[in-house]
Amino acid sequence: MLTLDANVLLDLYRYNAETRESIFSAIGLFGERVWVSRQAAGEFFSNRRKVVVSAALDFDHARRAVDGVRKAVTEGLTELRKLRLVPRQVADGLEGGFTDAFEKAAAEIEAARLVHPDHFREDQILDRLLTVFEGRVGDGFEGERRDGVIREGVARYKAKRPPGYMDETTKEGDRRYGDVLMWLETIEFAKAAKVPVVFVTSELKEDWWEKGSGRILGPRWELLKEFHEQTGQPVLIYQTERFAHFAAERAGASLKPDIAREIREVSARRGRIQPPAVEVEHLPQVAEADENLGTLEIELLREVMMMTGSGRLEPPMAGVPEVRATVTASPAGCPPLDVRCATGTTFDFNVHIRPIERGRVLPVGHYVVEYECAYDASGSVDQDGG
Repeated sequence: MLTLDANVLLDLYRYNAETRESIFSAIGLFGERVWVSRQAAGEFFSNRRKVVVSAALDFDHARRAVDGVRKAVTEGLTELRKLRLVPRQVADGLEGGFTDAFEKAAAEIEAARLVHPDHFREDQILDRLLTVFEGRVGDGFEGERRDGVIREGVARYKAKRPPGYMDETTKEGDRRYGDVLMWLETIEFAKAAKVPVVFVTSELKEDWWEKGSGRILGPRWELLKEFHEQTGQPVLIYQTERFAHFAAERAGASLKPDIAREIREVSARRGRIQPPAVEVEHLPQVAEADENLGTLEIELLREVMMMTGSGRLEPPMAGVPEVRATVTASPAGCPPLDVRCATGTTFDFNVHIRPIERGRVLPVGHYVVEYECAYDASGSVDQDGG
């Protein structure tokens, strides 16, 4: 049986027509062997309107992006014309080419807006999903049973047992236990139906996936083990892109690179990856155009080999600064630290912290970082301070 997370269904509104059809085709390969949990279905309907509105706003974002590029080019041309030794036709020639390009881009964005379907008036995506899953939606958990599952979720999150514990600090109320409710409902379904399950999700967080060297290696082994022990059946857990690849191969084709790229970009844009470190307080002490001093406090929620904290420069500095930082407080047992800083902008910076000794990890707890950002218009900028 095939079952889908709510985010896979909601992403159908974010894809272009070709990518969306590829996902529907992949689902169609399973025929009637599809099922969706009550939890996933509920999350889909709770978030559908917001996603539809957000997707439609892409055209406004695109137009503003083009306007931003136009403004930057205009400012650059103004500076170019101030250089008296450079022939004026250089700037004039650039301006003509850019003007045509900007007008063409604006026209194409507006044309795409006009043909984009109005999902509030006529939602063909919803109609197709209702047809696919008619009579194939789980019963979910109600009353005391639901309360019991949520209590189990509390214990699981405390033990960092997947799935869903990364939602504990990013969602409110019972919403933070949505992944646990969906997962345990899927287990109960597979146990009762005595069927193996293909589970597809657009989640990228570590409470679903094993990661190494910045890459996803596969599903968390705890999930595979729990599913088999509880149901006697195997489960295959795929990300949307991987599922689309397998479906295309099963149909005797290959997934187009543009489709794979869009699926990845949509997943990244949703910003579902949660960093292991959370900035709890940023205390600037000096905020000038050429100097910015302050303290960055970071709460580390789990052991990692490296963490990154980000700071803001408000108001923006006069130029890209040199950044230096020192960790002045750390949890008990913390090993000696290597602290590196980086920035490529005038309005923010990053502090990267890791143990000097290879193989050591950063302990959970509170870290205090003192930083200094300095811009010297007369000198070169070293963007990797100590």
